[in-house]
Amino acid sequence: LDDTIRWLKPRLERERPHLLFIGSMTLSFPGAIEIAKTAKSILGDDVIIALGGKHTNETHFVEDGELALHDGSPLKLMRDGKIDEVFDFVLSGDGEEVIREFGEIIGSMLSEGLPLINIKRDPSLFERFRNARGEWVLGWTVDREIQYIESNGEYINYDEMPVPAALFTIDSAFSVFDADLTAHTYSDTSKGCIYSCSFCSEGQAIN
Repeated sequence: LDDTIRWLKPRLERERPHLLFIGSMTLSFPGAIEIAKTAKSILGDDVIIALGGKHTNETHFVEDGELALHDGSPLKLMRDGKIDEVFDFVLSGDGEEVIREFGEIIGSMLSEGLPLINIKRDPSLFERFRNARGEWVLGWTVDREIQYIESNGEYINYDEMPVPAALFTIDSAFSVFDADLTAHTYSDTSKGCIYSCSFCSEGQAIN
């Protein structure tokens, strides 16, 4: 984490992004909190931070028409005051088209000179997210109260989408493999293992 923060700070100060996406598995969730805190300390309300990834997929979802929250849910932790409200939005599920909508909305708000933090309080903006295909639940807190919207469930055909590993290239490696570049193949090509065994966290059923 210390190395990451040292790498991140000068880039935040130089680029001053208006939109920051953080992806996190459960083991790295404490680090995601610290990264969000760092960004907010530098950029304040001039940045909107959206958290996604496997941890959120596993800790908030809609079940029987109600928002279900695991004890480790970032939304529940922010609501209960166990962590600061450092994530403006928390996304569970398919994020590909939701990310695009974030960019469009933030861009239009900047062009109109609107404070970005208004995105959390303007219901008309949330309706724009419903254009995004996929199965997803987008949640946020306002004054420690949880609000959310869910997708209309329109399917994304992943066979027609570019593979991230091909789009961005593979440029990282695990240290145990010396210089060999590596990719987490199912994460880059699918929603998870087709077998969905009950004892494993890598199954399609929860991704």
